[in-house]
Amino acid sequence: MSDTTHLIPVQRNAEGEATVNARDLHAFLEVGKMFAHWIQDRIKHFEFVENQDFIILAEIGKIQKAGASQKKTTT
Repeated sequence: MSDTTHLIPVQRNAEGEATVNARDLHAFLEVGKMFAHWIQDRIKHFEFVENQDFIILAEIGKIQKAGASQKKTTT
């Protein structure tokens, strides 16, 4: 397996699983679709389960519109 961690930031959670910020992944892939629509489609298509496959993190100190939370996915 090639080392692709330099393409987008990768963090490790408490269990040692690699995680990425979905917004970073979206930008890197140059999807061409609004993030909110893209991530909802990915979650539905791959049947991701919240708090198992992804977690939602609110940005501290910023006002967010409904549905604008950041999502991180595990790989």
